[in-house]
Amino acid sequence: MTILARAVAVILFSIFSASAHAQPASAPETAVPPAADTDDVSIPIPPQPECLAKARNWSEPERWAWQQICAREPIDFDKRYGKQTAADNLDSLKSDPTRLLGASFFRELFESPQLSSFSQNAAIDITGAYIPKIRLTDTTIGSLRLFKCRIDGGFSITNTMIARTLTISGSSIDNLEISRTKGGDINVANASIPTFHGTLLNVGRISLVGLKTEDFRLTISRLAEQLAILTGAFGKIGLDEVKSDGLFIRPASLRSLDVNDYVDSGMLYLDVGRWLDKSVMKITTTTTGRFFLRGRVPAELSIAGLSFAGANWGKDPLAFLKANSPYNPALYANVATSYSEAGQPDVANAILIEKQNAEFSNTSSWIDKTYLFVIWLLADYGYRPEVGLLWIAGFVIVSAVIFKTGRNRIKEGNPPDNWLIFAFDSAIPGIQLNKDHADIQFSGWRQGFLYLLRFLSAVVVVLVLEMMKKSFEGL
Repeated sequence: MTILARAVAVILFSIFSASAHAQPASAPETAVPPAADTDDVSIPIPPQPECLAKARNWSEPERWAWQQICAREPIDFDKRYGKQTAADNLDSLKSDPTRLLGASFFRELFESPQLSSFSQNAAIDITGAYIPKIRLTDTTIGSLRLFKCRIDGGFSITNTMIARTLTISGSSIDNLEISRTKGGDINVANASIPTFHGTLLNVGRISLVGLKTEDFRLTISRLAEQLAILTGAFGKIGLDEVKSDGLFIRPASLRSLDVNDYVDSGMLYLDVGRWLDKSVMKITTTTTGRFFLRGRVPAELSIAGLSFAGANWGKDPLAFLKANSPYNPALYANVATSYSEAGQPDVANAILIEKQNAEFSNTSSWIDKTYLFVIWLLADYGYRPEVGLLWIAGFVIVSAVIFKTGRNRIKEGNPPDNWLIFAFDSAIPGIQLNKDHADIQFSGWRQGFLYLLRFLSAVVVVLVLEMMKKSFEGL
């Protein structure tokens, strides 16, 4: 029994020992942390070997830039060297060879078939680089962003597809030329581009925010969305044969605006913060939905051939209408209609009165001038009929005094009981408060005055009634 008991004890000890050694081995399985999220942007993506193999005989900054593209990382020279580029001194980049990306590098990047398959699919984000010039033709730009970069030889894009966006922010470019280009959006923010021309574009949206330029011109182009020009300092803005779904022109300063043959299916909002010296604004052959006009009036203003569904030119639209040359009667009428439909009849009437004043100043016919002067004198062109009623009341009172002083000159009929009523019967055609007044005749000049009074009063009453009818019928 003793031997058997010892054997059982040894077997049990071996079993428990094996179990004890097995327990630690299973513990790490329960303590393994969850797998890392591969979508976390903070985790660098290793460069693709196939992409790196495409590198060419480039300079060191260009090879590093290609490595960043292959790794889907920003080309941030500021971060690489630990030195921020001064936004107000981008020319300093020109003297730093470690930030130089050559023109040929950019051309290969987007136009070489061996490289474009990588560059077009990547979001290329460049910060703090000096680029002598960029010339891109017959290619596709996926997403390109230039931030605090200096390009002093110009940037031109021709016959190109922008798959997503082209963004220029905080950069300085001598001139930007984009032609025969279609696709996505073009965004420019807080940049200095003395000359920016776009021709034959078919893109989504163009946004210019805080741009400093002497000459921005967009010609024969189509935008699926808006053209927005917000803040910034502009010399000239020229828009010719353009179509968009909204046009917002709100620069901080501007010298010249020329909009011609523009079709805006949305809303036109025009508000210039400050017009520079010798300022000019011309809008011709333009169609829009709602037209909002704000800000100050330029030195020279010409609006012709403008069609809109509605207009809101602020509290005092007359400032722009008076400045507009040549005289455009349809513009007055359309703006007045918009204010009338918006429930502002007083402003609408003021516009129509000014329209008649402008017509008086611009007509060369003395007959028209005489007619306009008379209806202005009688009732402010019919938009203030109370003035006409005052004229009639004045005729009655003056006539009553004249006739009363000539009561001894009555040669037929009896003197009236009330001279004011007699004058009223004489001055207002179609009304006879006392039939005996028709038999009264005077000797001397008062009888002639009576005939003249009846004639003039008839003319005045007809004109006043017609103008009152016009006023009450509305616009």
